[in-house]
Amino acid sequence: VYFVTPDEAQRPSKITLISPEQEVKLEYAPLTFRWETVDATAVYLIQYLEKPDSQAIFSAYTREPSYALPKTLFSNLFAPGQKYYWKVTAFDTDNVVRGESDVRPFSFGALPDHVQGQIMAVIAESLFSEDLVNDLMERFFLTLSDDFPVETLNFRVVIFETKEDIYAIIDALAKDSRVTMVQPNYIFRTMSDPKRKVQYALDMMNIDRIHAFLKGSGITIAVLDTGIDERHQDLTGRIAFADNFLKGERYVAEIHGTAVAGIIAAGINGLGIEGVAPDSQILALRSCRQVSTENPMGECQSDSIAKALDYALERRAHVVNMSFGAVKYDNLISKLIEKGVEHGALFVSPSGNYANERSLRFPASHPSVISVGGFDEQMKPYPNAELHAKTTVSAPAVNILTTVPGNKYNFLSGTSMSSAYVSGILAVALEKDKSITKENLPAFRGDICKWEEELLKLSLCGK
Repeated sequence: VYFVTPDEAQRPSKITLISPEQEVKLEYAPLTFRWETVDATAVYLIQYLEKPDSQAIFSAYTREPSYALPKTLFSNLFAPGQKYYWKVTAFDTDNVVRGESDVRPFSFGALPDHVQGQIMAVIAESLFSEDLVNDLMERFFLTLSDDFPVETLNFRVVIFETKEDIYAIIDALAKDSRVTMVQPNYIFRTMSDPKRKVQYALDMMNIDRIHAFLKGSGITIAVLDTGIDERHQDLTGRIAFADNFLKGERYVAEIHGTAVAGIIAAGINGLGIEGVAPDSQILALRSCRQVSTENPMGECQSDSIAKALDYALERRAHVVNMSFGAVKYDNLISKLIEKGVEHGALFVSPSGNYANERSLRFPASHPSVISVGGFDEQMKPYPNAELHAKTTVSAPAVNILTTVPGNKYNFLSGTSMSSAYVSGILAVALEKDKSITKENLPAFRGDICKWEEELLKLSLCGK
């Protein structure tokens, strides 16, 4: 019989992590993690953590001394502007630990909040002229990218480009009496993630009982989003208008917009799902582009949103669903919202999706916008209780079955889905009473069905 003393035992080797380097701030994009090899290793385990001593939020095995994060997982695991940790463990063929690394921090930089090098100058239509534009370009060494009218406000928006510091030029332009307002071309992003589970939202909201009385007939809902699949079998006859508002692009069907439209207005046809307001009409205003085939998130800009909002208000949309948000307050979009409220439109926008967020994103933060938080099947606030408490109302947000392009269906999560539910409820409410405003909405006390009962003046929640 032989015995191995502690000094003779094989101690795990120290695994040297190579990249990403210690405390480095990374571009928010999928990346590959690398480390040095350990002799006699059969497999490596890489783990990602939110805190050095917390449970892993994701782990994977690999036979190589590297691991490339799949694109389909990346945006579900990590948020921009946040810090995370990673570590690696090596195992031999007997599942004995042969090596361990230290826990190394890494973080992602925040996503850009504006289009680089672009400035939006807003000029009263009565003052606008080619000579004025040329004068501004010469004085500030600008080039012209685009200009378009905002008929609702009687403005002309001019987009300039520069290689210089945009904020210095913005400050100078703001002092020119001919310029009504000036700002960066802000970037907005939609708020959803792909998930899979059993649907529950329609039962929780008692939509079938609502449909016995109201279905949103005669109500128009403008959906500012990525492209909606107007040929989807559940959206046939529901899309009154579809067009692209992104410069230089064509209208295409995309995931996020199609998902939002399905929640709002999918028809009762025995084919798939039921929308909250199946007799309403949708204005499909493509003002955001899907960032990739793997990621349903849409990216929008101030100029495309302004064009789409202007169109929605010209068409007298009753409800404007804006399932996106930005970290910056946008003055031009704010002016359009205020004008729309004067015309009786209701504006709806989600609170945000990141667990660490504590403030509403714009336009949900605008005082005239109905801000929407989320909750899951157990009524747990989504994305967190603090943000949830700042919203006007909350609706289901997690694992929502809805339409996606190509006559298909999938489960998505996010307060974009909550916003769509509330837009649908407002549409059926407006069918009954067009005097509804944000100010006369019932207070939300944590129960969406009770809130609907009070809003619609119907008995919905009893057995």
